[in-house]
Amino acid sequence: MALFLLTAGVAVTGYTIKNKNKSLALCFALLYLFLIYTFCNGGSPDLDIYKLIFEKGLYGDSFLTDALMNLTKLLGGNFIVFKLVCATVTLVIAFITLKKTTPYVALVLVLYLIFPFFDSIAQIKNGLMGIVVCYGIVQFICDKKHKIFRYILIILIAALIQPTALFYLSFILVKLFNIQKKNSNIKFITLVIAIILLIMLCIQFNLLYSIARKLIKNEKYLVYFNFEAMKNGLTDEMLNWKGKVSTIICHLFGYFLFRLIYISYKTDVQKIGYEALRAQYGKYYKFILNREQLEILNRIFLISFIIIPFYFFNPTYLRLFKNILLILYIVVSQYLVLGTNNRVIKAKSKKYLALTVCYAIFMLFMSSYSQGYFFEGLNSFSVF
Repeated sequence: MALFLLTAGVAVTGYTIKNKNKSLALCFALLYLFLIYTFCNGGSPDLDIYKLIFEKGLYGDSFLTDALMNLTKLLGGNFIVFKLVCATVTLVIAFITLKKTTPYVALVLVLYLIFPFFDSIAQIKNGLMGIVVCYGIVQFICDKKHKIFRYILIILIAALIQPTALFYLSFILVKLFNIQKKNSNIKFITLVIAIILLIMLCIQFNLLYSIARKLIKNEKYLVYFNFEAMKNGLTDEMLNWKGKVSTIICHLFGYFLFRLIYISYKTDVQKIGYEALRAQYGKYYKFILNREQLEILNRIFLISFIIIPFYFFNPTYLRLFKNILLILYIVVSQYLVLGTNNRVIKAKSKKYLALTVCYAIFMLFMSSYSQGYFFEGLNSFSVF
């Protein structure tokens, strides 16, 4: 079964990349994602825990996830029905988000399928939360005035799914320095570096744990902040430096890939000019980011670097970065739009798409290597 589903996934991915703007490709992508999400029900320790929580009613501090579980049980559904509901919610939000930002919805979905989709199946709460966060980022970017109130509201809703969503409130820092002013980016980078140094200082003196203890009561989450206990106990997590270094490499590769596309995108848009873009691209013009939107995205990816000190607690913090990879995929697809009327840009956009596919496969490999349940998950496909 694993080999069959993997072959089907490769076929769907290949067909969609080749026919990225066809409705049939979108149908194939959505159907495959839905079936895998709903009916692959094993192989992951996280998924086994979710199944136990569902069956035993061991609810925690994730209000909306618990509400979905309760509703499913009240209607007489089993764990597969609960996953069906989660799959529907995830794909509907993803579709709405992508439809607003790119004509190549199917292409972005198959990039998401490569990574981090399989992690989202295993980590249900994080997957649901991540898709809501990406929706919030897109709404924030597309809003001409980039108002933060709606973004904060969406993040708070995401926090009702998974409390770690509160981290993404840090993205409102993009509003601190006027993008139009000279040297604003230098000031912003200085701010990010200062925050990283402050976090590292807090880690060194275990101040982060002292602060977290006052805000968080759940020991499951507190353990991630207690660096001193990890150091003294010589736990596996503390000794796993290979895992920590690999997460930093994954994060850096992701940022530098975004940076490559961002620089080319920004340069090409400025060369062509927005009036010419409007005339050349017609209905696709709405999918082309302007300079301010590009700068905000660049700042969001820069802010993500404040996660890096947390990798020394536990490599699982990488999920905070992988949750926003959908935004990277959207930017790649938009750059492909820019290349539809320009041979030079088209050649570059194809190279960036190839690099993005390679990066997604690399991330899938790293995730499968470290967690080891990729094939087991595919092999657990069952409609019962």
